[in-house]
Amino acid sequence: MKKFFTLIAAAMMAVCANASVAITNAFNSWGDGCTVDGNKISFTAAWKGAGCWLATGDAKAGTYAGYDMSAYDYIWVTFAKGGTATLNMVIQYGSECVAGASGTSSASADAGAFIVGAALDEAQKADVSQFFLQSKAAGDIEITGAYVGTKAEYEAAVKEATDIYKAPVALAFDEWGQVLASAFNGYSDDAKVEFTFEVTGATGYVGWGAGTIKSLDGSVEFGGANSNSIQIKNEGENVMTMTLSQIKDILNAGPSEYGQYGVCFNVWGFNSGACTVTRKSLTISELKDFDGEGYKDPTTGIEAVEAAPAAQKVIKTSKGIIKNGVKYNFAGQRVK
Repeated sequence: MKKFFTLIAAAMMAVCANASVAITNAFNSWGDGCTVDGNKISFTAAWKGAGCWLATGDAKAGTYAGYDMSAYDYIWVTFAKGGTATLNMVIQYGSECVAGASGTSSASADAGAFIVGAALDEAQKADVSQFFLQSKAAGDIEITGAYVGTKAEYEAAVKEATDIYKAPVALAFDEWGQVLASAFNGYSDDAKVEFTFEVTGATGYVGWGAGTIKSLDGSVEFGGANSNSIQIKNEGENVMTMTLSQIKDILNAGPSEYGQYGVCFNVWGFNSGACTVTRKSLTISELKDFDGEGYKDPTTGIEAVEAAPAAQKVIKTSKGIIKNGVKYNFAGQRVK
């Protein structure tokens, strides 16, 4: 459980050693070019800033006392989605503060970042004065939290802040790698689709791609947002990542009479028969902050189709494969 970090709670730091602590001190603008409104900071020009003061006393009056963070490794700040400011984060220590020098510890964050953190200097972290955020260009940010903690806690915070997807949901496909369009209902265009396949026997040339189901007998026509048809892949698991928007492009690329039945994820191996490719899994992960209705299958009544595609007769040749009498090359394209 996180505990609050205040300037008057010196004893708390000893009790809470090695547990991340929330910093509740307010940010204050340096002046022109930076406006602080609660947890929102607006920069109107480059190299403007706002600081979070942690020390007590006055350096000029000789009463300065830095804050002891020797039990910790990092200070980090988290942001809401949609930030437009590119930032530097700087930690300043007692001797630097008294001398009016720049901070030793620093880090940077691009516009849209969810987190920025800087490592505390081992030699000076018992005497921390402040940390501040400085703009590299005009922009806005909304701060959702500020913390001090161990390296492991910071790394866990980075993982949590940058992982924008919910847990993946498995989607079923048949022996030909086919999944109906209705399986994607209710997800946003930015949902992440991951198709995992495994290469065994040897590193070799592997064909992989996604195309529309031509009809429910399992025939496939490749088009739209095809992924790479032939690549050299290493032995082991490989992952093809797409967005649902790209899946929709594939569905829309098919002829109107069958283009939106669903998608087929295809794989095949080369390398003189030494390379075998196997479909492993298909998952979809929604954005954590998505709360809309998502994609709707445009094919009327497709949800009622439950029968699996009929078994196919497949013949492999030196130039490709033949499915149910239809010829395809190794790129999955139909040939005459």
